[in-house]
Amino acid sequence: MAVFSTRKRLIWIIAALGGALILGMVAIKVWFAATVFAPLEDPVQVAEQPLDPTEQIARDMVTPVTPGTPVMPTVDFTLDRSEYSKELARFIPIEVGMDRYLAKDELLLHYNSDPESGAKVSSSERSVDGATLFIIRRSGLADDAIAAEETYALFEQGELIDFGSRQQCRRGETPNIWTTEVCP
Repeated sequence: MAVFSTRKRLIWIIAALGGALILGMVAIKVWFAATVFAPLEDPVQVAEQPLDPTEQIARDMVTPVTPGTPVMPTVDFTLDRSEYSKELARFIPIEVGMDRYLAKDELLLHYNSDPESGAKVSSSERSVDGATLFIIRRSGLADDAIAAEETYALFEQGELIDFGSRQQCRRGETPNIWTTEVCP
C-alpha cells in the first residue's frame, strides 16, 4: 500500500511540474507576442501627425537603409483592388482565411527570401475602414525584367480577407509603371 501511495504522490508531483512548465511557456508566449508584435505607434496618433513620406519609409523599412539608397515611393493607402492581381501573387504561400500574423510572416519571408540580392524591402500597415491593410514592397531587384514588386494583404478581425500583387517592369511599352501583367 505504501508503494501505491508513493507512486500516486510521484504522479502528482510530475503533473504539477508539467503544469508549471506549461504556464511558464504560456507566460513567455504572451510576453513575446506583446513585445514583438505590439504596434510601434498608436494609429490615432499617426493619423493626427502625418509623417513626411521619406520619414515614413525609413521608419517602416524592413531592411536597413544605406547612404545612396534610392528612396522608395510612398505607399498609397487608398486601395484600388483592380490595380493588383491574385495571379501575380500565386507564388506567395498565403490564402484567404489565414491568420493575420501567419500571413504577414509568409509575406515577409517571401519578400526577404534572397537577402544577398541587394533588393530593398519596405512594409507598412494601417487601419482602413475598420480593416487592416498591410502593404509590402521590394525594389532594386537583380532581375532584368522586374524593377519592383508590391503585395497588399487586407485583414478583418485577424483574418486575411483579400490580397494581390503588382509589379513594375524594366522594359516594355510602359517601363517602371505599376502593372498586373507579367513582365516581358
